[in-house]
Amino acid sequence: MPSNIPLTLPEIAAEAERVLTEAGPLTEDELIDALAASVELGDDPELAFEEMMDSGLTPLIFPLADGRCVFLPALLDGRVFTHALTAAEVEHDVVDIEPDLMPIAVFTDDERFCRLADGTVFEELDSILDMDRLRARGIPAAASSGDAIFMLPAGYLSEHEFKTDDLIGFRVTRGGFVIERATSPTEPPADLRERLHSILADGDLPAMLDQVIWAACAQDPDLFGTSALPLTDLLPRVGLSRHGDYVAPDGFDFGAWGVSSRVEGLLGLHDLDEDGALAVLAVAKLYEQVHDLLDAFADVEGGEDVIAAALDRIGDLAPMEPNSPQPELEQPEAVGESSGRTLVRSCVALLADEVVARATLMELCVDDPQDAAVLGLFAETLEPLAPEPAKASLRWLCGVAQERMGLTLEAEQTYQESVKLNPKWGPSLVALARFASDRGDGAAGLALVRRSGMDREESLYQVLEHFGSPPPPRQDIGRNEPCWCGSGRKYKQCHLRRCDWPMEERAAWLYQKAGAYLTDFLWRVDILEIARVRSRFWDVPESLLQAVQDPFVLDVVMFEGGGFEAFVEERGMLLPEDERLLAEQWLLIDRSLFDVESVTPGEGIRVRDVRTGDRIDVRERTASRQIRRSDFFCGRIVPAGDTWQIFGGLEPIRLHEREELIELLDSEPDPLELVEFLSRRFAPPVLQNTEGEPLLLCEARLRVSDPVRMAAEFDRLYEATETARNGDEIVRTWIENVVTHGMPRVRATLSVSGNELRVDANSAARFDRVLSVVRGIDPDATVLEEHRNSPGALQEAMSRAPGGGTRPESPDANDPEIQAFLAEFMRNHEIAWLDESIPALSGSTPREAAADPTRRDDLIRLLDSFPSAGGNPGAMDPDRLRAELGLS
Repeated sequence: MPSNIPLTLPEIAAEAERVLTEAGPLTEDELIDALAASVELGDDPELAFEEMMDSGLTPLIFPLADGRCVFLPALLDGRVFTHALTAAEVEHDVVDIEPDLMPIAVFTDDERFCRLADGTVFEELDSILDMDRLRARGIPAAASSGDAIFMLPAGYLSEHEFKTDDLIGFRVTRGGFVIERATSPTEPPADLRERLHSILADGDLPAMLDQVIWAACAQDPDLFGTSALPLTDLLPRVGLSRHGDYVAPDGFDFGAWGVSSRVEGLLGLHDLDEDGALAVLAVAKLYEQVHDLLDAFADVEGGEDVIAAALDRIGDLAPMEPNSPQPELEQPEAVGESSGRTLVRSCVALLADEVVARATLMELCVDDPQDAAVLGLFAETLEPLAPEPAKASLRWLCGVAQERMGLTLEAEQTYQESVKLNPKWGPSLVALARFASDRGDGAAGLALVRRSGMDREESLYQVLEHFGSPPPPRQDIGRNEPCWCGSGRKYKQCHLRRCDWPMEERAAWLYQKAGAYLTDFLWRVDILEIARVRSRFWDVPESLLQAVQDPFVLDVVMFEGGGFEAFVEERGMLLPEDERLLAEQWLLIDRSLFDVESVTPGEGIRVRDVRTGDRIDVRERTASRQIRRSDFFCGRIVPAGDTWQIFGGLEPIRLHEREELIELLDSEPDPLELVEFLSRRFAPPVLQNTEGEPLLLCEARLRVSDPVRMAAEFDRLYEATETARNGDEIVRTWIENVVTHGMPRVRATLSVSGNELRVDANSAARFDRVLSVVRGIDPDATVLEEHRNSPGALQEAMSRAPGGGTRPESPDANDPEIQAFLAEFMRNHEIAWLDESIPALSGSTPREAAADPTRRDDLIRLLDSFPSAGGNPGAMDPDRLRAELGLS
């Protein structure tokens, strides 16, 4: 029978693992029915099940190819998978996962299986993504032949006498993997070929190797029960071929399948037809071949000749996999020309389509200057093969390569050449518009984006539309008054018609130019990395996308991340002289902590830099309507003509965070550290008990060997509260007390009934302390049941309870007796608070802060932040506290 109280997601996950362990593979409906028969899932069992599966709490419950769910440690319990060790693996204590250990690689997603049964901890690492970890251990890239490895403790294999060519076996047990030596691997069962091919025939080809092996294990409980051949040797014997993570029957064309899969991906990502997608893939493969060629011969003597000869015959390289779909040829094959060269010509011709060209650039993944150099050489080599309509596209790709190599002026010239070849080539027109914008020529830039067909909603279009027109006439000078420039002429004759935008307005333009540089080129990875940290606690749809667009994220990448310095170095020569000088000033200004001293709503604020003491009048029209006097914020305030302005947003800072933030800023933090600190305010609140410990609802039942002695010790240590009768049993109860804020609080409750002890506490520290006392009294005490639940987990369980976890009716707050009780309680709390250590006062008590001139202002700010009691007897009264502290 199900229990009356619905379980939390972790408990449902544990129950699902138990059910699958006992019953074996089940369909989703069967598993939900089995869970509902043993526990309460609330009003919507299917929803509770989906939430459990989506929670990440069940990383080892997987669907099989036939749709049934399985708990892998139960399915593979006792099975062993083997691998032949290489000399490099033995030397560096690593084991390649692919393909031999792929069926158990997913186990390391569960922290229970990141160790061996004897307690030895090991790691699964990616040979590229975790390169730093491998280098730290002195493990070269050549030690691994695949993408993923198990890294054992240093010296483990030699200590266990493993040698080159030995078969190492990883046996699955409930307590972790057991490593063993396989001396005589068994041959596969005679019917294994037929069963594996049957599994593949029932699904889409190809199939994931690990899922095929799991399905076979579900059919045969003895499969891999003894040391079998490594999958490397086994797969060919049963007529299977492997490509990466996938397997299929021998003869399957993985190349054609891969092309078809990538085409489907491109069709979903871009507005391409199938020929366009195939052209993108063909050009991308040619680029990869050229890239590999340059890598292979760059440092070889005579390699330049080899590369030149290969590039001269680039059309003879294979641009597509054999038997894969091919784009339709739009021009006849030249006499004596190979079909490969004809295909290259056809694919290059499709680059005349802007959508195809942009998709090609995205597919090439030009992530660093070295890749950009290859792109430039590649595009130049293809130009002789391109028909006239496509040459502008290849010139544009050359310009992109030059920009990403930092060859700014050369890139501009190349874009101009592209536009001469095709005056309507949009990507080059947009690139030239950025150059015009950087030079401060808004009118020219606006004309270029209009020619390009750019959407008017794009930020570059809007900026150029604003600054491409002259500013409105100055209102502080009459038309017939002397011009502000000092020429001696009247304003209407001098600058009225040809006035430039003042620097206080162009500062925002300068900031936008740098932002466009970061988002258009090689800083996108940095932005994404910072955005992930920023949005870690954002429980909103598309939180990462919102974080990418957060001004604070971009500002951190610009300044702490070095993006703005790179912008000035690469494109500073394009900027108007006064903007370049301003940009260099900005590079000298650090982010800091500011105290708001006064606010003029809609105009600006006056702030004090807490680190330097400087006072600054800031023009800030928007934030000045929201920010308040005495607020603290972290930001970057920079000069802008005759004003000071803030770019990158204001990050609010609480009183108790100031000293920690100042220490962090003084340490010149890296971008991730800074964003992590300033994003803590988004984290869900951590509930605490009155001693400041994280709230955790803990309970345990223990069997004690001498309840009489236990009760006697509890009488000595704790306060006995009641004795009751539960049937024939006498129940005695004790509490552990502590005084906080002038009030006694219950730390823990202990009850003894017969030879059973129950312990309850609301924090792990309190709970573990009492359990330690219990074990000291009775070392033989046995834990029968133990639960540790966060308040959120309890709330979640109550929300699924019948009635939705409704609370009993609250007492009447207007009852005079209740008001009198609350008033007395709060008065006692206020008196105790005056002598409590307060984090916002850097650990001082309010009485100490009132007497300390260096802390007095902080105390005033803190009391100002308290809401008025307004006659509410259940709230602290700031006026009463001021009077008590002599501040009224």
